[in-house]
Amino acid sequence: YNGVAWYRTTFGVERDPAKPRVRLLFGAVDEACVVWVNGAKVLERPYPYNGDADSWKKAFEVDITDQVRYDRPNFLVVRVEDNAGAGGIWRPVWVQQLATGISSNSVLPDGGFEEPETPWKQHVMCGEFAFALDREHPHTGAVCARLQCNRVGTPEDEQKQRTKAWARWYQTGIPVGQGKPYRLHLWVRTSDDFKGTLALWVTGDATRGTVATNLFGTEGLWREVTATGIVPKGGELSVYLNVRDGTGTAWFDEVELVPEPKEEP
Repeated sequence: YNGVAWYRTTFGVERDPAKPRVRLLFGAVDEACVVWVNGAKVLERPYPYNGDADSWKKAFEVDITDQVRYDRPNFLVVRVEDNAGAGGIWRPVWVQQLATGISSNSVLPDGGFEEPETPWKQHVMCGEFAFALDREHPHTGAVCARLQCNRVGTPEDEQKQRTKAWARWYQTGIPVGQGKPYRLHLWVRTSDDFKGTLALWVTGDATRGTVATNLFGTEGLWREVTATGIVPKGGELSVYLNVRDGTGTAWFDEVELVPEPKEEP
């Protein structure tokens, strides 16, 4: 079949004062599409999108905060046009509710990479990497951090570092309350061609030493990552946003280190 297909459905959203932003995410649409929410056009995505012949199989998202309503069902309409013999919405579609930015309780300086003299440092252990403050792809605000691996290291590098590629954004010596629990929260994104690992570390935990969270890719979408129960051994913690093991691009934004509320007895 070549031509146009229409999709219509309804969805509900519960109001959450802590997460007032609402996004609509598509796993993939083959090929071109136009999206309406409650009668308002929110997206027109031609094919190939931005000249990318593989855009029919890539995820994308659109902000619908201004269109969504909480007191009754929301109407979603999608027009899809395909001329390759088969097409349509062929991966899941879902709604995501988000906070507006970094918590005021975060003890991590410049978690949004917005400050002119950022406290974030850069280091390459092995491989060829490029660091940048990216103004084109932030999750919120004006800037996010980008780390791109262009080439893996040598066999000698791999033997020494136990990985063929490794670089990171990081902060050390973050003042915290000894023995008090903290939570690491951030948003991450990887390019579609990402072949590495995102290794997100907090060091200085009293029992585990390093609290590690690993991801292998986000398929081009921003993903929320949380690590809880981080209890400092002393008065400092360190945060490392690592890219390891392969080539591709990663983005980081809204990095928070927040005290966790005390449990009621």
